[in-house]
Amino acid sequence: SAEASGRVARMTRVWATWVAVSAVLLGLPVWAGAPRRLAVVELASPPSMVGLSSQVTRALQAEARAQGYAVVGTEVVRASLGGEAVDRLHACRASPECVSLRSRGLGASRAVVGLLERTEAQYRLRLHLVDLATSRELARLDRTVPISGGRFLSEVHEALPALLRGRTEPRGAIRSRRQPGRATGTATAAPRSASVAPASSPRR
Repeated sequence: SAEASGRVARMTRVWATWVAVSAVLLGLPVWAGAPRRLAVVELASPPSMVGLSSQVTRALQAEARAQGYAVVGTEVVRASLGGEAVDRLHACRASPECVSLRSRGLGASRAVVGLLERTEAQYRLRLHLVDLATSRELARLDRTVPISGGRFLSEVHEALPALLRGRTEPRGAIRSRRQPGRATGTATAAPRSASVAPASSPRR
């Protein structure tokens, strides 16, 4: 009936208003009723580290989904853009303008790109959260972890939530994780460094 249709229309308007007001209060874009789309690009890494690199990107995708992102995963990115285009994304060296340009066609509002490498003693992981609409870097993770400690993936899992929220882990804020009976090292040793540093004024 006309009366029932009017009630539905009023309820729809009330719901839309509530969503918009809630978005403003929470500091979200007004279209926040739909999840933001995050593209996760496979990491640039040596062939010998593909397995570990895949574990990092899987952890990234899981954390992004937990935060409410609609994830465009690594396999979808490669299928959509092609292998050569992914290589060109790696060649951007995390330049926000370059990443934004080469990510067109993914339908994502943000992307994570990065690099995983190692020396004889350490892993180094660098991740960058880029806003594709404004070509701005929102946050950066740069973490070096000793291979011998066996804590690399634990360190990654601890760091990802802050990165994906664009939050900062103060440079040099290193939490002690010494185990009883383990050597503590010397004052000049720098076994681990960690930072999640924002670029200029990240857009929330």
